[in-house]
Amino acid sequence: MASQAVLRQVDRWIDAHKKDLVDLTCRLVSIDTTVPPGLNYPKISQVLARELKDLGVMQDAIQGLFWVSGASSP
Repeated sequence: MASQAVLRQVDRWIDAHKKDLVDLTCRLVSIDTTVPPGLNYPKISQVLARELKDLGVMQDAIQGLFWVSGASSP
């Protein structure tokens, strides 16, 4: 289980980035991913991959996360 210090750190990060998180959520929900047939999964995967890249997540990790969806990372 995560320590209380880690949880407080995550809470502080979320508080400091609320506007960015709301903006990202708005962008994500605006992408039509109707199921079936599962529209625009590559598009939504690319948006998420760009966000992870901007946060400093290693490119190899990003490609591994989105390999299943068939989307290429940016």
